[in-house]
Amino acid sequence: MSVSGTYSNEFDGYVHDFEPVMRAAWGDRWLDAHVDRSSALSRTVERWLVTVDAGGRGSMMATGPMTPPT
Repeated sequence: MSVSGTYSNEFDGYVHDFEPVMRAAWGDRWLDAHVDRSSALSRTVERWLVTVDAGGRGSMMATGPMTPPT
């Protein structure tokens, strides 16, 4: 599982222009936390639990047009 983002301090918040990139990369399998943060977090936790409960392991990486906090 990977977590991609379209937020950036450099671009002053949410970057709508990158939504097509998310769709191209993930199809309909991406979660939009900008529109529904609670649902995106819940579904992310559910997916992690399914993986871990099945004996799997994972890592999380930050990707996308992000800059470190200032």
